[in-house]
Amino acid sequence: MSDSAFRTGWDVYRRQRRALLDRRLVRRRRVVALSVAVSAGTAIVVTQLLASWVPGGAVRLAVVLLATAVAAGFVATVFLPESRLPEWQEDRQDDPEWRRTERIEAQFRRQPPPLDPADRAAVLATVERVVDPLVVSISRTAFLGPAWLAIWAAGLALGGTGMMFMLTVWPPVAAFFQLGPSIALVHRLGRVSTAGARAEALDPAEPVAPAPVPPRNADPRGSKVRLPGD
Repeated sequence: MSDSAFRTGWDVYRRQRRALLDRRLVRRRRVVALSVAVSAGTAIVVTQLLASWVPGGAVRLAVVLLATAVAAGFVATVFLPESRLPEWQEDRQDDPEWRRTERIEAQFRRQPPPLDPADRAAVLATVERVVDPLVVSISRTAFLGPAWLAIWAAGLALGGTGMMFMLTVWPPVAAFFQLGPSIALVHRLGRVSTAGARAEALDPAEPVAPAPVPPRNADPRGSKVRLPGD
């Protein structure tokens, strides 16, 4: 179920992402990321010429240069969104009927209960509200985990000795913690999309007829004793 949710979320992300992109923001993101990567690579070359701080031959220098440039470019993308839509945040819109809120939220869990036809419209409204922000959030943070892996590659190329020891220990840990939220967002997107598909396949609930109004008593109230002259 978990793998299925991830695959579903990734498919939805790939389909929806292009439709939500702002071409101007995408172009700016690419230009800035490429500029940052080139600047980082240039800094590696210049400092190597001045201080020869990368041990070994040209192959090791090339790995450090490429990994550092890629990492810097990936980090830059985190600060440059590709869409003008807001990102996803935990839904804080509480329904006055808290039991109904719990039932609706349960539809987006790993093992959802059967969907009540009365909750169909609320589930579809939630899906419509959160799918696009989830896609935007995934798009912005997608390269942060790979950036740490690139830093790790640079640390391994440097040999992992001396002051460079932290470059071989910390980046994998950071990558794990950075990839975790992104993977969780993809899972969430998959479960939301699946819940929406279940709600679409369900027939709408029949409207509840209003309770009949009891007829008014036509018999006049009050004393039934006739007085003289009545």
